[in-house]
Amino acid sequence: FITNSFDLNLRAIKTMQSVELGASGYENSFVSFYYKSEGFNRFRKSPWVPINSMGTCVPMISGTEFKMAFYSVGLDMDMDYITLRWKLSDRRFIRGVYAS
Repeated sequence: FITNSFDLNLRAIKTMQSVELGASGYENSFVSFYYKSEGFNRFRKSPWVPINSMGTCVPMISGTEFKMAFYSVGLDMDMDYITLRWKLSDRRFIRGVYAS
């Protein structure tokens, strides 16, 4: 499945550092990102990254807008939550303290 697009309420460049899945049956599952950057009008797709035995993966992809894609070989995946860890790479528009 693919999520709706999101920009984390910040139009600056962000780097997606890790994804943690709270799910059962995530063995043989993969995560990919569709991402937009400055100067690109269309989404581009990152390679599929396997989810490890602890339910996490490290995609390390940068952009301004994203969609997350999940692929599972098994049909018994039951998703509970997704935790996305990201880093602000572009601080051109930040003045003072910002909330994430």
